[in-house]
Parts: sequence; structure tokens; C-alpha cells
Amino acid sequence: MTTLLCKSVYGGRIDNEIDQRLLEAFVTKIFTGESFQSTFSFVDEDEESGTPCIHPPVLNSYHDLLDWVDALPNTQIPTWIGLPVNAETVLLTNRAKVLVANTLKLQTTEDDAGEQEGFGEEEELHSDESGAGPTWMRQLKEEANQWLGLLADSLVPLQRSEAAIKDPLFRFFEREMGVGTALLSLIRANLWDVVRCCEGEMKQTNVMQVLMRNLVEGTTPKAWLRYKVPDGLPVSEWIADFSLRVKQLERISAHISSGKAIDRLHVWLGGLFVPEAYITATRQSVAQRNSWPLETLSLEVDVRPSASDMPSSLENSFVVSKLRIEGADCVGRRLFLTTKAVASHDMTILRWVNNQHEKDEHSSSSIADIPLYLNATRNVLINVVSFQVMPSEDGFEPEEFYRRGVALTCSSLTGIIA
Repeated sequence: MTTLLCKSVYGGRIDNEIDQRLLEAFVTKIFTGESFQSTFSFVDEDEESGTPCIHPPVLNSYHDLLDWVDALPNTQIPTWIGLPVNAETVLLTNRAKVLVANTLKLQTTEDDAGEQEGFGEEEELHSDESGAGPTWMRQLKEEANQWLGLLADSLVPLQRSEAAIKDPLFRFFEREMGVGTALLSLIRANLWDVVRCCEGEMKQTNVMQVLMRNLVEGTTPKAWLRYKVPDGLPVSEWIADFSLRVKQLERISAHISSGKAIDRLHVWLGGLFVPEAYITATRQSVAQRNSWPLETLSLEVDVRPSASDMPSSLENSFVVSKLRIEGADCVGRRLFLTTKAVASHDMTILRWVNNQHEKDEHSSSSIADIPLYLNATRNVLINVVSFQVMPSEDGFEPEEFYRRGVALTCSSLTGIIA
């Protein structure tokens, strides 16, 4: 039965290892030989959520089975399958986001008189000196000016040198700076054009009409989407997130230009345009520095209690910030379950270990492989990180972390998860 469910009925539709492991963790918990024993628990008792303990029925007849089914609670909560109590809240939150997004799409560019012909009719679009004009246009102009105030005027490019370009980290940050500089220039030019159109100083083109309609409806223009973000992310959130990315690039440029060690940068992983390339660059940097083969390196994560708790040694290590753990929490390299939906940490140490030189003293049964995703939508997998799992009072069961869907995320962006 386990093989049928995991490989055919449901498993045949799964195309990635993480989801397959999750399915197997659910199925093997129920479909086991122990489930025929009267002491087996299909659902563990939980006083906080009011979940009763459900044991297999003691059957003497067909009617005994019907009575057992009728006695089951009418309300089936997420804890029945090992999810946290707040899983229902997460689903309701996503539904609310869908509702808000759909409501924004209903917003049009009608003025107070209700004339839909606003776009394309120049005499209705231009505001005079008294500030008259369509309401949507005045609001758009105000928002465009606010967004321009959030963004830096420009970025200072990194200075190349013969020694610098040999460093994989420098090459990575140079690419990040190139993407950020080009995108910042495009966005600022587009927003200034929007302001000029709203003031009547610039004639609209078809391209400008599409751009302005996108901004009014709260959707991010396609020309701006040059890196991965959640689908349906409102343009206001996108601009706010992009401004933080630009600030990080400014800090990175200042750090490298001052001659400081590039591997001592504190990096917001979720604020990089291609964070998976940063992981690759750190791996290449450690391998190049120590003359180690790439295939012998594995990634370790050390979650620090606070931003000031710097480890004594940072050899082959890199510092990242704002890493989030969903469904669990971590102290050092030890992972444990918690009732909190998300635990955020100001400082996390990424360390590359040579498997040929350093052997983990913990058995493989005490290790949980936790996925690291780009953001809360879990659509983009960056890497898989191994953690030591802290045993629970009722016994050690690492699969429980898989059933909880425990994961690391680099960014809090969620977008719309329908």
C-alpha cells in the first residue's frame, strides 16, 4: 500500500525530491504494521488545540467499525497530519491576499466624472496649473514621486583589478552590481516619464499608457521583472523590496571599495538578484583558497542567537542575515520544533566543510536535510542544508520535521499563493 501511494497514485505526479520525501513521511506514518495494534496513535493528543488521541478501533463486527467512524470528531484540524495549529491561519492569510489582489485589479483609471476614456485622450490626461485632472492621475503622480524618493540616484560600480577578477565572490558581486545599475536606471527613467506625463509635459505613447495602467492597477511592469519574485507581488511592495536591494548594493560597493575583505561582508541573501549564484561563488572561493575539489564540499549552517554573537573563527565561513525558519527554530546547528510559524534570525553563518577532512560525529539518523528556498512561496529551491535534529520527549523521529514542512527561506516575500 505504501509503495502504491508513494510511487503511483500520488508519487507519479511529483517531480522533485523534497515533495516526494514529504509524501513518504505522511504515508509511512499511517500505513505501518504498528497501526494494527490497539496502542498505536493515528493522531496524538494535543491539549492546546483540543485534539483527542485517536487509536485504532477494537473491532468485533462491521457495526463496531461504523460506530468508531461516527465517534470521530467532526472538526478535522491540521494537527491530525502533523501540521502546526496555525496552518489554517496561513491558508486564510493567502486567501485574503488573493481577495486584495483581485480587488486592486478592479481599480480603473476613471476620473471623478466616471469617464473611462482617460487613457489616450490627451486633453483629459493633462492637468492644468490649478492641479485639475483625473483623480487617478494625481494619485499616480504622487506615488511615482514617493517611489523616486525611495530609490538612490545611481550606484557606484566596482573597480576591477587583475587580482580582483580572480576572486569568484568579486565576479559575483560585479554581476549583481551590473543588474542593479541597469534596472535602477530603467525604473527611475520610467517613473520620471510618468511624472512628466501626469504634468502634461510629455506626450503619451502606447508604451507609456501600458506602463501607467500597470502602476494604477498595482501590478509590476514586466520590463522591471528581471529577477525572481513571487507571482502577483503588488508594485508598491516590489518597489519597497527593490529599494532595500539597492541599499545593500550601496553597502557592498562601499565595503569593497574601502579595501575590506570581501568574504567578511554581511549579506542579505534574499536581497540578491541571484542568491543561488552567491552560494556557488562561496563554494568556489573556499575550494580555490584551499585547493579542495568542489565535490568534496558540503554546506553547514550555524544560526547565531543575535547579530552580535560572532563565532571565534570564520574560516571558510560567510555571514548572511535575515534568514527565516518556517515551522521550527534553531540554536547553532540543532533544529527543534516550535509552535511559531516563522523564526527570523539576524545572523547566520554559512560554512563549507571538506567531507574528506572533517567527519560529522553524529549519525545519519539524527540529521534532517532541510530545503533552503528563495522566498515564502517555496517555488525556487536554492540548496539543501543538513541540521542536527534535537530529539523530542516522546522519542526521536526526524520525519516529523518533514511532515511539518520545515524549511529555510531567504526572503519574507510571499506574493499570492492561490
